[in-house]
Amino acid sequence: MTHTNLDVAPVQQVKIVANQEAPEFEIDTEHYPELGTIYRLWQGWNLLGIFYCDSADGKWVTQPSCSSRESRCDNPDQAQLLIVTVSGLLVEGDFSPFETTNGAE
Repeated sequence: MTHTNLDVAPVQQVKIVANQEAPEFEIDTEHYPELGTIYRLWQGWNLLGIFYCDSADGKWVTQPSCSSRESRCDNPDQAQLLIVTVSGLLVEGDFSPFETTNGAE
């Protein structure tokens, strides 16, 4: 039996400041015949990104407004967290715990 040594990147921790108020987010929806229901994640007037469920594989596709990179997640909660994180509202630096694809592919 052959064992393979896999390099596993450590998961970054979310930094939370105790005396800082959690930002408020809103989600609205719009229906598109080709994609189904699109969810838009807002912070005030700022559109943070969109996410929707891909009917082909059941994965949730995210498109943060500040990035041209799409990501695929297992559920809508992960999709929201990824958009908020990529928007720089929860952690510093590059954070990519989910399967990602380049929008150009």
